[in-house]
Amino acid sequence: TQADIERDLYMKLPPGFNIPGKAMSEQDRKEYVLKLEKNLYGQKQAGRVWYLHLKKNLLKLGFTPSKHDECVFYYGTTIFIVYTDDTILLGPDKKEIDNLVKQLAEKFNIEDQGELSDYLGIKIERKEDGTMMWTQPNLIHSVLRDLKLEGEGLKNQPKERTIPASSTVVLTDHRDSEDHNPKDFDYRQVIGKLLYLEKSTRPDLSCAVHQCARHCANPKVQHTIAVKRIGRYLLATKDKGLIMKPNEEGMECWVDAAYANEWNNKTASDDPNTARSRMGYVITYAGCPMHWASKMQTEIALSTTEAEYIALSQAMREV
Repeated sequence: TQADIERDLYMKLPPGFNIPGKAMSEQDRKEYVLKLEKNLYGQKQAGRVWYLHLKKNLLKLGFTPSKHDECVFYYGTTIFIVYTDDTILLGPDKKEIDNLVKQLAEKFNIEDQGELSDYLGIKIERKEDGTMMWTQPNLIHSVLRDLKLEGEGLKNQPKERTIPASSTVVLTDHRDSEDHNPKDFDYRQVIGKLLYLEKSTRPDLSCAVHQCARHCANPKVQHTIAVKRIGRYLLATKDKGLIMKPNEEGMECWVDAAYANEWNNKTASDDPNTARSRMGYVITYAGCPMHWASKMQTEIALSTTEAEYIALSQAMREV
């Protein structure tokens, strides 16, 4: 709402708003409109107008936009990251950052929240040895409440698990099985939260969550059990997260593939996806994980060697 309006826009009087000094009936209210002077939530172009306003003023302050990411700007040794209206200033020079905060306050209505401790739901704890711990306790508790594994009304303490998925159970379409009961929990909602969790701070969940996410369109009882197992694993590991301890290493990429690991000759005629191989990779920089994935390959590999080459190719594209 700090950005100027892009064009003439008018709106009806909101409920409860009256013209000062004038008693107004409903008919009178229809005779008035409000002309917008500033950008407003809900407009289709609101995000774009705000971004252009932000970028214009950052350029005036001497920031340089990244050529690869429109949400990243540079100033000297400082990096400026923006997600809608939540921003981070990163850099080795404390004086430069403090000076930039003062300059930004002259251009924008900002709130300086000091040292980074929480960003987009990720809790960041700094330790004396330079190690950082990234966790998402609120999101984990939300998932556990959705799965009825935490909160009021629990008669018994739910059983915990030490691994997120069974190594002996292969999840397929299970077309002849009973459907997932939506009264149990909202399958898509829980999967959405788990996907954000595993992509942000819990790569140990990647394979298990991806297996369940493939069946959002038509979940069965077997998929319900698998999701609840992930929840029981989170019960045992809810205080865990990513440990970041930067070192002098450069970029590294670790890749692996499991050749046709979900093959099932009983269901292959109905579900050819069981012939696909699973691959996983993690990309690190300075010894810290930056990007990771566990997914099915798009091509059908005909040997372990082929599966490994396909995984390597996909991972190199990410690099």
